[in-house]
Amino acid sequence: MIERIWLHPPLAFARLGPSPVPCDNYRWGMSDLTPRGTGKTVVEPRPSLDVAEDGTLTEREPEGDRVLFKDADGFRPLCPFFEVHGAWTVDGERHTGPLTAEVLAAAGTELADVRWQVEVANLKAHHCTLSPGDRIEAAVELAGDDHLRKPLQGRSPQGADRPLVPEGRHVPLGSVQVTRPDDRFPELRLRFTPATGAVYGPTDLPERSRRFVLPDARLFLSPDARWCGFTGEGDPRTVPGGLFAGSREEDGEKSLGLVDDVCDGLVTVTLPGGLSARARIVVTPPDFAPDRRPFTSLADGLADRVKRGEVRDPAYVAEHPQLTALEVRDLFERVLEAM
Repeated sequence: MIERIWLHPPLAFARLGPSPVPCDNYRWGMSDLTPRGTGKTVVEPRPSLDVAEDGTLTEREPEGDRVLFKDADGFRPLCPFFEVHGAWTVDGERHTGPLTAEVLAAAGTELADVRWQVEVANLKAHHCTLSPGDRIEAAVELAGDDHLRKPLQGRSPQGADRPLVPEGRHVPLGSVQVTRPDDRFPELRLRFTPATGAVYGPTDLPERSRRFVLPDARLFLSPDARWCGFTGEGDPRTVPGGLFAGSREEDGEKSLGLVDDVCDGLVTVTLPGGLSARARIVVTPPDFAPDRRPFTSLADGLADRVKRGEVRDPAYVAEHPQLTALEVRDLFERVLEAM
């Protein structure tokens, strides 16, 4: 019987990129701290998983010792996987780990009974105008045995006043695909592929600005939407300045009505009986790094919010002296890299 499930990782970042080839897997390596070294962060290529059109997974070993972040088509997108983990009991013995088709079968569940739901949104325009019509949202539901890639089509609520994305059009926000379990890769996984990093504008953009030139295929947003007439004059949500593309008007900086294809959202997996797990996905621009690690990592920031009291416990150091020494070394390496 499956008692509990969760998604690993609970938070993942995807990076935009126009290349059809996802970025290879890599991890941080030991920094070059020799007397004549660069002092910069080292990344080490790791085996990567490729997903075929039918969801089949194959493992690919890295070629050489380099990680390719960009090719002839542009930046390669970072496309994270979400894997279902759980806790279950068989013959009185408790197990934890990745869920597989075999574990599901033992619990009387089939792949078709698994339900995935992905909900994402780009709320940049809505954040400024607070108009429901300026929301851009996409959602897709998949069964566990549906292994075809599904697009995430961002649309504005058509029942709202003055929708930014007109009826019949959509802003591509990426895609998702449930992988096909097999003997080598039996785990239940979903891959999120972000969009390309494109910008979209209203149909009258050529009349609004000569600086921003977009292909006609990306000029379909409604000029009647509130976002296309928004001015940030005296609005604290637009501080510091330059948070949106605008043209100088007598009444302040007037929005040109541009939006990009980034998004944030939720990935949810559900099993029969009401068991469910949720993870978060964040889409970010392509990064020209990593030439060095940030002095304070995202993990540091999250730990500071929820585990701040642990370091005040003497057992934190006494019970894990080697781990503590590695943490101190890691901190000073990041100090040196930042310097």
